[in-house]
Amino acid sequence: TQTKLLASIRAFSEIPPFCPPTQIPPLDPTEVKMEGVEPGVLGQEWVERTLTQIGAWPPKHLTKILTAKKGLFVDPGAKEGDKRVSNPLEIPAVRRNVIMTIGRLHAPILNTHPQLKAAVQKSNVDSNYFKSTIPFRRRNGLLLEAALRVSITARDYELVARIIETVAMFKIGSPSAIDRQSIEWFNSVMEKQYGNPASTLPGSGLPRLKVHQTKLETVGEDQIATLDTVTFSIRVERLHAARFLEGQLNICKARKMDPRIAMAAYHEGWWILIRAKLIKPLNGAKSSKPTSAVDQLIDGEAEQSDAKLMVAYPMIVSSISKKFGEVALKFQAPDVPGKYKFIVDIKSAEYLGADAKTELTATVVDSEGLEREEEEEDEGDDEEDEVKKEK
Repeated sequence: TQTKLLASIRAFSEIPPFCPPTQIPPLDPTEVKMEGVEPGVLGQEWVERTLTQIGAWPPKHLTKILTAKKGLFVDPGAKEGDKRVSNPLEIPAVRRNVIMTIGRLHAPILNTHPQLKAAVQKSNVDSNYFKSTIPFRRRNGLLLEAALRVSITARDYELVARIIETVAMFKIGSPSAIDRQSIEWFNSVMEKQYGNPASTLPGSGLPRLKVHQTKLETVGEDQIATLDTVTFSIRVERLHAARFLEGQLNICKARKMDPRIAMAAYHEGWWILIRAKLIKPLNGAKSSKPTSAVDQLIDGEAEQSDAKLMVAYPMIVSSISKKFGEVALKFQAPDVPGKYKFIVDIKSAEYLGADAKTELTATVVDSEGLEREEEEEDEGDDEEDEVKKEK
């Protein structure tokens, strides 16, 4: 089930972005225009200049990482001598990919820029660049999916959380998923689209979840023991359900679209991440803190965290009007007996500032030496089975 739902990452990358790009009209092959060849045509160089004007190019943190060690990149275009480069952005292919990445994270600014709008109307766009951004986004979706699989296998909470945020950043077109400015901008857009002041429906139009019930148990037992298969149940309310439905119906009406078609394509992705933090060991039990796989890969040293990722589960909402949702997922209990705080994060894969969080405590007893009543088998059934075997 998880393998099937992980493919939702790929689906997110193919869904039209929240701020749709300026539509590039079909081009006649005999009239293909290229930036730098014909005047007024916009392409990669225009994107780079615009990103420079808003302070997004060159990307300072990324450049620092890329130039940290010489020799990581080589220039295939170099004719002779040492092909290693100190700055990978000097390689045209690398520079193009990085520009597309930074451009995607600033899509709302680029797509609504007056110069690009004017160029589109005159068909003065470099189709070679802009059309290649579509498969580029799909490839990013595949890479994010692969990275998420690895991080979940490594039980690295920080990496899993950052990848989910990155999925949201790419879909929306935001340089950050957590900074205040990005969240305020996103909230203003959502309120404008779904927060109709004349509406009598509750809420403000912002996507929000409310946790109503949580339960952690070993089904059929009074206690949770080490290495048990425990079941976590949660019931959440989508506070924005009514507002989103109303907003989409209004959009369909304004565009004279069949609402059934629009609703059929609706997807809303959330990830439930559960961590276990040992508060007090029982009977002198000891446990080393879980290490971060990311730090081991990057620095060669393990940085210890205080809570271990127990499970990561994707929750997909395919009905825009669905108000309540219930999920029951299973995972293995910690292997060290003690009192635990289980931290539950519900992270959005497509909205900013919409994450929810809840906590619950539970005691995990030592399964060694624990006596539990086993289910008694029906002797009558056993005798019947023996008779069948003899026959």
